[in-house]
Amino acid sequence: MRADHTRSEIAALDSQHVDGWASGYPVPRDQREGYTHMIRSMGDPERSARPGRGDYVIAKWKKQHARPTAGFEVEILAYLADGRAQTFNHISVTLYDYTADVAGPNMTKAMWDLVERGEIEHTLHAPIRFRRVRR
Repeated sequence: MRADHTRSEIAALDSQHVDGWASGYPVPRDQREGYTHMIRSMGDPERSARPGRGDYVIAKWKKQHARPTAGFEVEILAYLADGRAQTFNHISVTLYDYTADVAGPNMTKAMWDLVERGEIEHTLHAPIRFRRVRR
């Protein structure tokens, strides 16, 4: 598959994935489509309550955004090892106590790199869920 597929070409893959899951190709992450994976689902956990935005919270957030994608990949794969399908938001809140909208670009890149390599798969309709590829 080419790396420059359009969103409509990828949407056409829906008919090729009878069970509604897709993996193994690059997903366009520009414009509006770049945010679809952040849509929350009913039942997603809530992040813990935070008493204000003190220096500690800001430092933790900056550290999260500076982490390399490889670290996220290892943790995401371990979390999804149980085979359950989870939204990006659910994974982010459970692992890092951040909602999807502030999880950071490196976590997002890690998720889509795992999809592109065929290690995890995702649903084609929102709310998008991710799970380990069954081998």
